[in-house]
Amino acid sequence: MFATLGLALAAACGLTDSTAPASAKMVLDLSIPGGRTASVVIPDSAVLTVTGPGIATPIKLVVQFDTSGTATATLTVPIGANRLLQIDMYKGGLLIFTGTSTFSVGAGTNPPVQLTPVPTTGTVPIIVTIGSFVVSVSPTAATVVVAATRSFSATVRDPQGNLATGITAKWATSNPAIATVDSLTGLVTAVHSGITTVTATALGTAANATVTVP
Repeated sequence: MFATLGLALAAACGLTDSTAPASAKMVLDLSIPGGRTASVVIPDSAVLTVTGPGIATPIKLVVQFDTSGTATATLTVPIGANRLLQIDMYKGGLLIFTGTSTFSVGAGTNPPVQLTPVPTTGTVPIIVTIGSFVVSVSPTAATVVVAATRSFSATVRDPQGNLATGITAKWATSNPAIATVDSLTGLVTAVHSGITTVTATALGTAANATVTVP
């Protein structure tokens, strides 16, 4: 089993005044799907800390995950090199994943940066990507009767809108008791009546689809 956590670094740069350094907004799109049955401990919160040259006070942001393991937030980071990002993820106040990555922030679109936080409990790895790719899924909603299957597909595009070739999205379900999903193919199998979300993640961004089992 594996999990992925994606952070999308937006192609945004804004100047505040003549004395303040230029900065870029990191639009965080965090998603933690699991493997074929999503058997992964999903954190309920994460603390992101950015330090580096020219950053007098560490920049901190606390984000809360919803029950499907996703969260969104925006963090403004001064443009420059050697920015150190630390991610600490918690479950019920217990630190379960931690990791760091050094990267540079420039004006415009920034290239993806990847890090793998270390699990403090258990052995499930998490892959973190900082990037500005876009994932879309089809269909975005479907009704599947118990024991039936439905295929979902994911498309990944780069910051210029071009199709990202050679990139395969990973799939997970927020509630495998209602419907499971093959982590590689996106094939959903209905298990029990209810509603669940399937998530496709690639290169730091994620997209969701709703599955209804009548």
